[in-house]
Amino acid sequence: SVLQHLSVYTLEDGAHYLNINLRTPAGINLARKAGLGKSGVADVILTRYIFNAADLFRDTGHTGRCFTFVRHPVERILSKFYTMKRNKAPEVKGISLVAYAKSDMAEGNWMTRMLINATDND
Repeated sequence: SVLQHLSVYTLEDGAHYLNINLRTPAGINLARKAGLGKSGVADVILTRYIFNAADLFRDTGHTGRCFTFVRHPVERILSKFYTMKRNKAPEVKGISLVAYAKSDMAEGNWMTRMLINATDND
């Protein structure tokens, strides 16, 4: 069972947390091997690897549902640029926001690539 491999922690407010890191594909694979999807132990999981996480529920009789919080991509780029400026990052010293946005330093649209299951190399 999943509880033989993992521990459930209960906080003072009564919330329960499972000690598994789903931030990496390796962590999701560990959770799958431990039987997390079929255990019914977790009501919500958090991960950016939605396709890997879907495998947790394959052939388990449990249905996973996906929801997301999305920040506007322009707001993300602005935030990153101004944070780098505030922290005096040498990469942005003396360049304008427009120059930054046109450069390779501005992030690509990782979320779009993830949602269509495309790798960085695609």
